[in-house]
Amino acid sequence: MSSTPAAQGEVPAGSSPSPQQPHWNSELGIWEGGAPPHDEGFEVPKPLWIFGYGSLCWRNDDFSFVEKKTGKIQGFCRRFFQLSTDHRGTPTFPGRVATVIPVRGDQADSSWVVGVAYRIADEEADKVLAYLDFREKGGYTRHLVDVSPLGGQESGSTEGPIRAVMYAGTEDNPAYSSFPDEGEELEKAVRQIHKAVGPSGPNVDYLRNVATFLHSCGAEAEQLDHHTIGLADAVERLGGREGKAEGEEGIVSEDKKGG
Repeated sequence: MSSTPAAQGEVPAGSSPSPQQPHWNSELGIWEGGAPPHDEGFEVPKPLWIFGYGSLCWRNDDFSFVEKKTGKIQGFCRRFFQLSTDHRGTPTFPGRVATVIPVRGDQADSSWVVGVAYRIADEEADKVLAYLDFREKGGYTRHLVDVSPLGGQESGSTEGPIRAVMYAGTEDNPAYSSFPDEGEELEKAVRQIHKAVGPSGPNVDYLRNVATFLHSCGAEAEQLDHHTIGLADAVERLGGREGKAEGEEGIVSEDKKGG
């Protein structure tokens, strides 16, 4: 994606963006006419931290940051339930990208999503939010979460959890499309990820890179996300794409933005 924060408009320094209410373009599968929705009374934390659990786990050259930490959020699970028509698929053949959904009941306390938190400089906060609002237009909304350090991974971590902004596709968003952990619908999702390609690249690269990130974080991260690891294994059994992951950590190289 070639858009930049400045291209999406800026708000005065020191203030929070006040976007107009967007509407859903069902043909393109994106929000239009405003930033993604967020809860009433939503206040941007200061300093601004952004928590990412998809492509921000392995790459970020789209905005500047001053600090980066691997962390986890409690009471959620990562699922490839979000259809992507603007990054890893097209309106005629959507891909599937990650979202996080709340875990309810007795399993909530033991459910965690591992990702990466970025601290944004105060003078860049409004610009970065405007950029991410545009980038995450494919059904995502803003949420506030508390990010805890991943055990044994951090050096020099701040004490206590970090309050961060997270973009997530909730279960009632227009691009949400769930599937079970087994059976015909799972196989259909595997084939969809195997085949889909969008402006940000092949869908299978996105899935592979999230799984590689989890492997790089160690056993704790792997054990917390059987869905992503299992889905990646299923796509690899189907054949993946020609060529293997590149780079020291096995991350597939990508030249295009977004996703």
